This record gives sequence, structure tokens and C-alpha cells, in this order.
Amino acid sequence: MNSKERFNLTCNFIKTDKPPVDYLAHCNIDKKLKGYFGVQSEEEFLDRLRCDFYYLPGRDISQNEGLMRFYKGKKLDVTDKEGTCTLGIRWHRGAFDSKFSVDEAIAGPLQNAES
Repeated sequence: MNSKERFNLTCNFIKTDKPPVDYLAHCNIDKKLKGYFGVQSEEEFLDRLRCDFYYLPGRDISQNEGLMRFYKGKKLDVTDKEGTCTLGIRWHRGAFDSKFSVDEAIAGPLQNAES
């Protein structure tokens, strides 16, 4: 059974040969596991873990700088390391060289609301 068949059957609550396997980890854990398994490439690593899913890099729409040209509100505080998105969420930038990186929210849009 291949990953696509396994996923489709699971979505329809039909028993499969094994549960679909997913993998997501911080880039430091990712590097340590690759070293432990002695693998170099992402494909080799995920195959070794028998993963059914492969991630593509991307960013949350609220932090997609390509959308900033359409934003009409007040100037947003954005640097290379931190920023405030158009939804008012303050975030810390994840690593650029890892598909598993995420921007970590460090303040919500209503965190300092008084009324």
C-alpha cells in the first residue's frame, strides 16, 4: 500500500496496513536525528522514518511579506528577526534554512487591550 492509498483509506475510516506517519520537528532535532540515522538527504531521512507525508516550505498568510503591498493600515514593525503581521500578531522569525521552521508567536493582537 502506498502513502496516497493509506491516506485516502484513513480519511474514509477504512483500516490500513499501518497508520499514516507524519514527521515534524525543530531544525536542531531534525539535524540530530539525521546524524543518528546516518542520512544526508531529506528524502532518505523521511523514507527511513517510513513517513507518508512530505512538507513543502511555506509561511502563514498573515506573515507573507508578498501580501504587504496590499496592506493599507498603519506601518507595521517588521525586522529580520521579529515582526507584527497584518492581523496584529507579534512573532519571532524561525530559521530560513529549514522547511520545519515556524515563526513563533510572542504576543497576541489583544494582549495589551484595555477595553
